[in-house]
Amino acid sequence: MKLKTDDPFVPEDIRAKINGLQSLLDHAADLYSDIYSWYDSE
Repeated sequence: MKLKTDDPFVPEDIRAKINGLQSLLDHAADLYSDIYSWYDSE
């Protein structure tokens, strides 16, 4: 899921928080994938 931050009306501080959230979501997806792969191989 990609969060939308392109709109010009989004304040810069909110945009930074959204980008941080996007990074966390990406890390969570990677972790989920790693755990699923590990569990599937057991």
